[in-house]
Amino acid sequence: MMLNISDNAKDYLSNALSNSGKKYATLNVKGGGCSGFKYEWDFTDDPKEYQVLDDILVAVSYTHLR
Repeated sequence: MMLNISDNAKDYLSNALSNSGKKYATLNVKGGGCSGFKYEWDFTDDPKEYQVLDDILVAVSYTHLR
């Protein structure tokens, strides 16, 4: 899976992580929404069900697409 994260997005997520007190930002992709997909951001300390990406530790769940 490829996910490109811009420098501005990295800064935003780093600040959001600091404010959340969690270790990882998570992105879940689910069916639904206007384009057929719904994207949900959240934060967690336990990334075991996610794939960890990049140096800001964004964890992505794409199991709903399989």
